[in-house]
Amino acid sequence: MHWLLNYAERNQARVILSGDARQHHAVERGDALRVLEEHGAVRQAGLSTIYRQQAHEVRAAVQDLADGKTVAGFDKFELAGAIHEVEDKEERLARITELYLEGSAQKKSSLIVAPTHAEARTIAAGVRAAMKKNGLLAKEDHVFSRLEGIDLTESQRPDPIGF
Repeated sequence: MHWLLNYAERNQARVILSGDARQHHAVERGDALRVLEEHGAVRQAGLSTIYRQQAHEVRAAVQDLADGKTVAGFDKFELAGAIHEVEDKEERLARITELYLEGSAQKKSSLIVAPTHAEARTIAAGVRAAMKKNGLLAKEDHVFSRLEGIDLTESQRPDPIGF
């Protein structure tokens, strides 16, 4: 971040940092926006009106969540019929897949959020299998290699031999 700000200053450029430090946090070394906000080094601009949610009840629930009123927000979601609990794991996966395919058929985008990486992988595999079955994906997968972080601690990073 220090290099970036020096570069911007030398080149008379403007730096725009975008994000919300109250949401998902960056790793320790990449959490520059939060640090700059905490020390008053950047001017903040904020959004005060919710536009995405069109239904009044859902918008009110989202506003409660944004204001830190978690219980009230979820109560409003429940009253609006936006929360559906499905206890059985297989039934839940089938319902998620069904909703995803319905949305896809209507040209709607979907975001499926799961509490764990394992559950996200299970859901993704179920949705992909259904998409293949319905001809929305090719039957054959292609495998690509990729690099993956190994999440070393600060003290482990200087010793590449041990890892």
